[in-house]
Formats: sequence, structure tokens, C-alpha cells
Amino acid sequence: MNFYGNENRDEHTLAGRLIPFAEALHRSVMKAAEQPIPEKNHSAALPAWCHNMCDELTKSVFGELVKAAPGRTKFSCRNYGRIVGMLLRGVVFFLKEAPAQLKQDGLLNLSPEQKAKLEPHAGLPLLFAAAGKQFQKPISNHEELLKAGEEQLEKQTEVSLNGGLLFLRYLLNRPVEEQHEFLCGIPQGFV
Repeated sequence: MNFYGNENRDEHTLAGRLIPFAEALHRSVMKAAEQPIPEKNHSAALPAWCHNMCDELTKSVFGELVKAAPGRTKFSCRNYGRIVGMLLRGVVFFLKEAPAQLKQDGLLNLSPEQKAKLEPHAGLPLLFAAAGKQFQKPISNHEELLKAGEEQLEKQTEVSLNGGLLFLRYLLNRPVEEQHEFLCGIPQGFV
């Protein structure tokens, strides 16, 4: 899958291309949040234009996300609604739109022959190593990766739901104007 020559190494696989970009995006979010920026590990090999693109996202999308985050400045019901709207939009994308697009593109229900042909280009060993480092546990196959991902998702979901329930209790005791601000923020975050 090397577009520029005959040699195919880990960095030419799908994982080898996506992991550095994901790291660059994470660094941009941390920069927008004015948090310590992690060292470049995988993303050090990316071209300058890619880092420039992430810097632009720091100023635009990620900057807006950070501004809307609760506790950043004075608490804003509208901003909290925006965060809820963004989360809802993400859920719709990942559960409805992305699977429909993958199906339309013929990437779901691949034949065993198609899977075998694509596997060397996926870069799974690289993905397993990166996931193992991220989740701080050894990951060497699909099952371990899915289990670690599910565990992380469950933890994050529990934290988010507890925070959401706490906010809803807070909101129920607030004036109707603040409740209206929250509800007005949801469609703003959704788009």
C-alpha cells in the first residue's frame, strides 16, 4: 500500500497511517485545552502540512469544543447543552451513518477471500501494540482489543452518565431560563 514505491512497511498499512494522525489530533485537543501536550511519538513522521492542519483545528473545532466544556470558565447551561448535542451527533454518526456508508461502500460482509487479501494491509500488529500501550495491558489479538475497548468505553460511559445525572438534578432546581438555555444549546452542538 505504499503509493510512492515498492517497499511496504508498517507505516504503509492502514493502522500505520491512522495512528500518527490520531496522535496529532489528540495533541491538538490538548493544545486547545491548554493542557500539557504529549511528546510526538507516532506523529513525528507526519509531514508539516498535517501538523498545520491540526493546528487549524485547534483554533476552530477543538477550540469551540474546549470553550463549551463545563468548568472552563463560568458555568453555562447553553454550553453544556452544546456538549450534549455534540455527543448526540457523534452517537448518530457512529451507530447509524457510518455503518450505512460502510455497507454502501461494500466494506461490510466481506468474503473470506476479501478479508484475507486486506489483512496484510490493515497493520493489526501495529494497532495491537499501540492499543496495548494506550490501555496499559498486553493486546495481541482482536478479542483482547475488543475487550479492552469495551472496558474503556464502559468506564467512560459510567463517568459521563453520572455527570449527566448530576447535571440534570442541578438543572431541575434552576430557573426555567437556564433550562431553556440548556435545551437551546443541544441543537447548536448537534450541528
